[in-house]
Amino acid sequence: MKLNDSATIRAKLETWLNRLSEAGYPEFHYLVIQFWTFLGDNPVLDSLCERLQQHPAPAGHMTWDGALTPLFIRNFSAELLYFDTEQDHCAFCYHVVRHCIAETHADHHQDKLQIESEFARRYYANPSLANQSWMYGYFVKNIVRPLIIYLEEALDSNKSVLAILQRYKHKCEWFQRQALHDLWSHADSKGEWVLKLHLYEYLHDNGVQFIIDPYSPLGQADLVSVPDLVSTQEGSERLIADGKLIRPGKG
Repeated sequence: MKLNDSATIRAKLETWLNRLSEAGYPEFHYLVIQFWTFLGDNPVLDSLCERLQQHPAPAGHMTWDGALTPLFIRNFSAELLYFDTEQDHCAFCYHVVRHCIAETHADHHQDKLQIESEFARRYYANPSLANQSWMYGYFVKNIVRPLIIYLEEALDSNKSVLAILQRYKHKCEWFQRQALHDLWSHADSKGEWVLKLHLYEYLHDNGVQFIIDPYSPLGQADLVSVPDLVSTQEGSERLIADGKLIRPGKG
């Protein structure tokens, strides 16, 4: 699998990591807001983040907000900061950044610009002895860096395409159900192919590089993603996509 702009996305993620690593008070919090906006504005990263957003909350908590709120008001248990799996940890990092944005508007914070540094004190053995610049470094090390590593690794695997497909599924179910039905019903015998093109166009618009065989015989895949050079040599990471129209009662 290959995304057209994966190298560009990876370079931008590294740039954000460097900017946040070098930032201090008061600009750090504003950079976190800008970083969050960057993730949401990029369709590929936004799709990957959506998977983290849907990741189950820690045991004993119905929601991530319920798990994180005590951490932000200094009523916390240390084990909530550490996890057995990388996926759990990355989901935690994502929700911490999201919570920092939301906490900007919380009444119990006197200084909105110190949200991240106050949270990072939870990772320091002697919080009362830590200065603010150290805390920004702890926040980057324990929250920002793991999240960026997760996103960079996902760009090199089929996780990114699967995330985009999941987003396409939600978009169709929530907003385009009737439009797709109309598209199919007016396409005569080529209804299935028209719906496939709708999917392929979405993948193309979201940076997935692939080839389409418009004359593939019945039962053969119509779309095959283009792997990168290393994957081509190894014969791996090739995503094959096909679509079939299923009509209940038609056999």
